[in-house]
Amino acid sequence: MKPLYDLYTAKVRENAEKKRKEEKWDKPQKLAAAEALRTSPNSINNNSGGSGQLDKLEKEEAEAKLETLDLLEKKYKDWGPLIQ
Repeated sequence: MKPLYDLYTAKVRENAEKKRKEEKWDKPQKLAAAEALRTSPNSINNNSGGSGQLDKLEKEEAEAKLETLDLLEKKYKDWGPLIQ
């Protein structure tokens, strides 16, 4: 298998990768980050006194989700369409 991007010129490849990332990656990634922020009992930056241990665990879970999403964003690599 070979990435079809290998056959493209540099400019065409750059445009195709950008378009594909916007369509297939950015939207779901942003939705997942918004969902993680929305489901946090208190905003991550809001340290109002909550109902104790449960709020603390939910806040930690939301922070872990955001860290994971950021890590995935940094390691994103699109191999593009493949041919045999």
